[in-house]
Parts: sequence; C-alpha cells; structure tokens
Amino acid sequence: VLLLGANARTRVLNSSESFPLDGALTLGVGASIDGGTTLLLPVGISLGRRVLLEGSETSFVPYVHPVLAPVLGEGDDEIQFTLGIGVDIKFSRTFDIRVAGALGDRDGVSIGFAIIR
Repeated sequence: VLLLGANARTRVLNSSESFPLDGALTLGVGASIDGGTTLLLPVGISLGRRVLLEGSETSFVPYVHPVLAPVLGEGDDEIQFTLGIGVDIKFSRTFDIRVAGALGDRDGVSIGFAIIR
C-alpha cells in the first residue's frame, strides 16, 4: 500500500470574553493506492486554549477536533466523521509532547514529540 498526504491549518478564531477558545481550520488531502485508489479530503476545526502554569515554562493546550472527511474511490463514496481529543504539553520554548486520540469512523491514539527551533 502506498499512502500519500498533505495538510494545512490556519487560525480562524481568537479567544475573547464572549468565546473562550482559539480555533483553527484544518484541511487535508490523502490517497491510498493498493490495486485501486481511495482519496480522503478531511476538513475540520480544532478548538482549544493554552493554559499557562504559574511560575513555570510549562503550558498545555487541551483541544477537540471534529473532522468530516469525504472518501472518494472505486466503490462506495461516503463521508466519515471523527472526533479528535488531545493535549499538547509544552515543557520549554523548544520541546513539546503531543498526545491525542480519535473516536468515530477513524479510531486511534498518537503520541508525538516536537523539537521547536
């Protein structure tokens, strides 16, 4: 199986007194090639808010990320729904740990590390 994909994200909401969360629009495209081709076009919005720990460089961002993904290919086309739930933990200006899970048509758990320059 050959998997190809790309994604993009842009901020669309800033927290305020009337709405306490930041939000980002997420768009993607993915293809799975295995005798036939399946195309996935996920669109979602990530909603969360950075929480700073007083007297520390550590902060965390809990978030939810509902995603609708049209699936096109040879056979039945459908629209899948997945709800992502996660937290990004920033320990310093250069190191993050990211933990997330997904429920719905695509289930899974991920743990990632990011080194920021």
